[in-house]
Amino acid sequence: MGMKSIYEYKNYVVLMKDLIANQPNKGRGAQSSLAKQLDCQQAYLSKVLSGNAHLNADQGYGACRYFGLNSVETDYFVTLLLLNRSYKTEAKSFWQKKLDTIMRENHKLEKRFEKSASITLDDQATYYSDWTYAAIHVLTSIDAFKTEHQISSRLKLDLQRTRKILNFLEKLNLVIKKGENYTIGKNSIHVGNDSSFSANHHRNWRLKAINNFNSSPEDLHYSSVITIDQADRYKVKEILIKAIEEIRTVVKESKENSIFSYSLDFWEL
Repeated sequence: MGMKSIYEYKNYVVLMKDLIANQPNKGRGAQSSLAKQLDCQQAYLSKVLSGNAHLNADQGYGACRYFGLNSVETDYFVTLLLLNRSYKTEAKSFWQKKLDTIMRENHKLEKRFEKSASITLDDQATYYSDWTYAAIHVLTSIDAFKTEHQISSRLKLDLQRTRKILNFLEKLNLVIKKGENYTIGKNSIHVGNDSSFSANHHRNWRLKAINNFNSSPEDLHYSSVITIDQADRYKVKEILIKAIEEIRTVVKESKENSIFSYSLDFWEL
């Protein structure tokens, strides 16, 4: 959609107006067809859009169907509607907590990305024990780095260690060996924040990034401390997650010929 993320809205009416405007022909005729979907008069819908009336929960679900929202977006929209309709403190607090829960679930990266391969805890412990496993794994997607010697030379690793890691990755089908050459397998893996190996994975690459400081003016390293309203933390997180999703789209379509790392550190290994 050519609009900000649904999860950034704090008022369902404002969200609905933007959804209408985002329809074909800039929403021309959408208000009339939406009123039919909601089984209400167009005049009543106009009152809702002007802030002088409210949709009920059934109409909220109808609006979600009309706009083609997925199940999580629908849950957010209807919960936001119920929050905006509430006038008692207890009710507002209840719906706000539910809205926060939806936001937290939506911001789990593993829910936003394609399902990754399932590997045993022992294999995860090995894979996330050191940065070299992931680096060798993704490097095999580049035509110039298919053999043990090419990979060990590029990453400045001992040949015997490189061979050991490649054998491990091959066992998990994360790389495929054809003759003397290795190519990346179809499987990808993602470690969620709830994994006991998440800290290892992030620590490996943060330390590697620190060691890379000042190595090239083309590299990007950014750190900041900010003060914001608590409610805006979700806006910031959504912006960063959308950036990750956009990067993943670029990566998917890009021809592999170099290897980089990013964690709001973006640099060439």
